[in-house]
Amino acid sequence: LDPYTEYLSPKELAKRKNLVGIGAFVMKSGVSSDSVTLDGMSASKLISGIPSAIKLPTQLLEDKDATQKQAFKVVLSLEGYAYDAGLRVGDELISINGQSITGDDASTMPSLEEVRELLLGIPGTTVEVQFTRPGVDGVQTINIKRAVVQFPSVPCATLLKQGKDGSIGYIRLRRFGADAGESMKAAIQSLQSKTAQEASPTQSQPDNTLTGLVLDLRDNTGGELFEAIKVASLFVPDNTYLGSSKGEGSMMPNQSYYSGKLDLAQADDPVQEPTQQMIDPDKTHVVILTNKQTASASEFLAGVFQDLDLGVIVGNDKETLGKGVGQRELPLPAGALKLTYHEFYTPSGRCVQRQYDQNKSKQSPRRHTNSDEVFYTTNGRKLGDRRGIQVDRRFKPSRSDLSELLSSSGAYYKYASQWSAKHPSAKLTDVDDAIYKDFRSFVLKEQQKGNLKLEEIFDDKHILQQMEVISKSSNDRDLSLQSLVKIREEIVKDLLTDFDLSKEIIKRELELNLLTRDLPDSVLIERGAQSDALVKEAVKILLDNNSYDTILNKNGT
Repeated sequence: LDPYTEYLSPKELAKRKNLVGIGAFVMKSGVSSDSVTLDGMSASKLISGIPSAIKLPTQLLEDKDATQKQAFKVVLSLEGYAYDAGLRVGDELISINGQSITGDDASTMPSLEEVRELLLGIPGTTVEVQFTRPGVDGVQTINIKRAVVQFPSVPCATLLKQGKDGSIGYIRLRRFGADAGESMKAAIQSLQSKTAQEASPTQSQPDNTLTGLVLDLRDNTGGELFEAIKVASLFVPDNTYLGSSKGEGSMMPNQSYYSGKLDLAQADDPVQEPTQQMIDPDKTHVVILTNKQTASASEFLAGVFQDLDLGVIVGNDKETLGKGVGQRELPLPAGALKLTYHEFYTPSGRCVQRQYDQNKSKQSPRRHTNSDEVFYTTNGRKLGDRRGIQVDRRFKPSRSDLSELLSSSGAYYKYASQWSAKHPSAKLTDVDDAIYKDFRSFVLKEQQKGNLKLEEIFDDKHILQQMEVISKSSNDRDLSLQSLVKIREEIVKDLLTDFDLSKEIIKRELELNLLTRDLPDSVLIERGAQSDALVKEAVKILLDNNSYDTILNKNGT
């Protein structure tokens, strides 16, 4: 079997199919999500898979000097669900349906799983939530309707640049849910409508004013392959060959895919779902953004653009994940089997699925293909096989270890809560030098008080802990422990230099964390896109027609 085939227990299956909640995620201070298990996986893994405009914390800094009871804190509140009901990031839950969930410390509070069970329920029923908000007096009470929580496929569509020579649009395609095709269609219509309003009287075609489009597939782990076909159909003429899938047996016969229609072989009668072309890539240049988490259906879509030379693939990683297989759930007497039933291929004939590493726990593919085989795009560019999607241009934005640690540790979160409490009526526009200086002081104080331990978070391999154990049993115990203290101090000192070296990165993440108290995720994504380094690189390519044509080998050299 391949790495993606797995057994689902009856409990897992029930939760997957009937998971109904309020559209919010909560945590308690001083407890790492690595130590919490939800549905058989660590809460930290669950958090890492939640799409959000900010990098969600995997733990919250402990309030060792707090005098009041500890509460569960909201770290994510989704539009269409809890956010619309009035719950905000930073709110502290006091009770659920009259049952108190506070405590003197983390040990006297209910577990995260217990709180989660209180929030779950039958769709359409309501749950009463009482909470406090930093900077606001008193306890607030709201009723939130439970629903099947789904993240929007397209959370953001905006214009990055407008001018007399045309406009550049940006669309974040987060997942291929059942609404992906229609959501993309609506997003394109929205951008074309906005650019038409700015067009000069001499421009007769509204879509001609949208001269460039950035389609962001970063962290898009896939979904429905047929929705990817619908999206691709928006960019090519009808009846364009988009690729194929190859299965085994009657469960999934070999199938070819063409734009403008969907032949669903599993249906008794083929279903035709026409999708008309809305974007002409010769007039509206396209850049696709990817990373290592771009997978499955999103890789298929990126492969269509690359193989047909419809757009330039830009990423901060050299390749996407390389998951080119589809699964189905087969019911069993107890639970279900999530079984891989086909591999899919892009228009050039290459397979997206990466070769499994036979030296590890993963077995070789059922269909053996030479991974060194070469394929070609429409314009004659060479393509590799079974390596995911290799980017046309790799751009590695500057990154900050300190910023990553401040996100995961909950330092950004705690400061944002304290700042909001001190400035409840303030309308933040950006993080100025005064706020940045104050945040830097906050981090230093949290480190000195022991609430924040940057050196331990940085040391994810626990090497320092191992060194401490060895030091305590050595002959020169005191000297060894002193040396370890100096090592810890040097690590922290080195990390803190990032406050100067990576100022813009830290300011950007701090700004988003402050704004998430007042603004929904869609607005934060739009705001973040304007300052995103990879998006800026994409815009630079779109503004340089010669560079764009050269990358796609439009001259056929």
